[in-house]
Amino acid sequence: MKAVLYVLAKAKRLDNVDEFLMSRFTRSKSNAIKAAHMSDEDRPIESLWDVSTGVTAYARGVQYQDERVKLERAAGKVLDLAIK
Repeated sequence: MKAVLYVLAKAKRLDNVDEFLMSRFTRSKSNAIKAAHMSDEDRPIESLWDVSTGVTAYARGVQYQDERVKLERAAGKVLDLAIK
């Protein structure tokens, strides 16, 4: 199931990354997520998989565990969108 989700999430391209992120996160978190993805992947966010990767990359730098867990759950919800 995970392999299927991975493929679907990579295939699901986003028309407007900023709009997608801003509908789920604050402006500052959205910018930090994009920067974290760019730092890890050397390219901008293009798909649901990229958003999830960016969120988890950003979460690694968050000091407090409860906030990191919240972000990781949000990243999982983004991946769930690939199967809808």
